[in-house]
Amino acid sequence: MTDPVNDQSDVRSQTALDFAKQWSQLPPEHLRIALRALEPQLAREHEYRMHQLRIEQRRALAGLVAGFALSAALLALAVVVGLQGQVVLSALLAGPSIVAMGRFLVTRQDRTRPTPSTPPQTRESP
Repeated sequence: MTDPVNDQSDVRSQTALDFAKQWSQLPPEHLRIALRALEPQLAREHEYRMHQLRIEQRRALAGLVAGFALSAALLALAVVVGLQGQVVLSALLAGPSIVAMGRFLVTRQDRTRPTPSTPPQTRESP
């Protein structure tokens, strides 16, 4: 599985190396001017990336809170239903639904969609 952030940084570092080789042939004053012009753009890119990371962190935390709340509610409901004598319904509420909900909300993985990193598997005939 490839990480798009690391791939992007590899491309950037390669491009930066190419630029550094080209700028090394010019006088240092040209490099100072170019770096002064580049600093605001780098600051904007950094601020944008920090904003994206904050949003991702909030989503992950919201998923954890929602997963915990739903798990607690399903377990409480399973206990109430179980105390009323409906054991099968209680087992259904406390079993696979909590696992499925936890997988979906907490880990943010959905089994209905194939993951793009894994190719579809075909069965070979004997």
